[in-house]
Amino acid sequence: MAGALTATECKQSRSERLAPGEPRLGAVPERHAVLAQLPAEERVGAVDEGREVHEPLLQIAKKLIGPDAQLILSFEWKYIPFTYPQNIPSLPDFVIIGLPASESTNALILPAAGHELGHSIWRSGNYASRYDPLVQKAIKSQIATNRWNDFLAFFPSLKPSDLDTAFGKSIWERAFNWVMSHCEELFCDICGLHIYGSSYLHAFEYLVAPNLGEHRSEGYPPLRTRAEILVEASNKLSIHPPKDYELSFDVERSPFNIEHSTLNIQHSSSVGEVGCCA
Repeated sequence: MAGALTATECKQSRSERLAPGEPRLGAVPERHAVLAQLPAEERVGAVDEGREVHEPLLQIAKKLIGPDAQLILSFEWKYIPFTYPQNIPSLPDFVIIGLPASESTNALILPAAGHELGHSIWRSGNYASRYDPLVQKAIKSQIATNRWNDFLAFFPSLKPSDLDTAFGKSIWERAFNWVMSHCEELFCDICGLHIYGSSYLHAFEYLVAPNLGEHRSEGYPPLRTRAEILVEASNKLSIHPPKDYELSFDVERSPFNIEHSTLNIQHSSSVGEVGCCA
C-alpha cells in the first residue's frame, strides 16, 4: 500500500518520524500522560494518531458527547478496533480509541471508529439505565413462561416469584450482563451507521466484524443478526445497503449450546440462552 508505514516506523513515536520543522498537528498534549495510565500491553507498539483522522473525529465526539470531550486516537498492533470509553476515573472527559496499525492507510478505519465512539455515547447518555428494566423483565418472563421446566431441573424448590429475590437474580444475572452487552454493541453499530452511513456497512464487514472462529463471544450478538439489524436500520434511514449484505456473514454457533460437564456451567449456559432469546 502506497504510503504505508513500515513496522519500524510504526514503533517509533511521531516526533521520531517527523522531518525537522514539520508541524505536529492533531496531537493531544496529554496523550503520553493518558497512555501511561493504561495497562502496559495496551501501550506496546502504539503509533501516534493520524493527523487527518483525529480532528474530524474529535469534532464528532464533542458534538455527540459534549464540548469537554477529548480524544486520544492511536494505531495499535491489534487487528480489531477497541476503545476505553471515558472509563478512566481520573480522566472522565477522554475517549481513547485504538485502531489497527495494519490498516493505517485504509479509509475504512474512520467509519470503524464510529462504532468505538458509540461506546462513549452509550455511557455519556446513560443508555444502560433505559434498557436495564426492560432486559430484566424479558429474561424473567422467558424463564417463567417458556423455560420453567428446564429451570426446575436445576432448581426444583424455586417458585417464579423467587426470580426477584437476591438468590434468584444471582442465577440469571450472567444472562442479564450478556444481553446488556449485546444491547450496547448493537447501539454502537447504529451509532456508526448514523454517523457514516453506508461507509460504516463496509467498515463493519471489513474491520469490525471479522469471523475469527467457530464460536462467537458471549458478549457479542451473532454477526448475521448484527448485519440484519444494520440492514433494517439502513432502510429506515434511507441508506442503501449492498445487495444481500447480511448473507456475507456466516451463521456462527452459539456459545450457549456447548455441552459442559458441571451442573453450574450447564445452568449458566441454559440461562444464557434464555437471555439471548430475550
